[in-house]
Amino acid sequence: MTRPTDVPLSLMRMALALLDQRGEGDGHVAVHLRAAINARMGGKPLQAGDELDNEGQ
Repeated sequence: MTRPTDVPLSLMRMALALLDQRGEGDGHVAVHLRAAINARMGGKPLQAGDELDNEGQ
């Protein structure tokens, strides 16, 4: 049986990859995308002083 694809998560990851290719991977759009990806995967929202982890994105 084929596993269902999480289309919104896939699209956000593709958009983030495109931003990285264009050298805009550290801009405010990318930050919001990373937060949305984390939320979609069940992560907790960032708190003041938290740092983003670019590994595994």
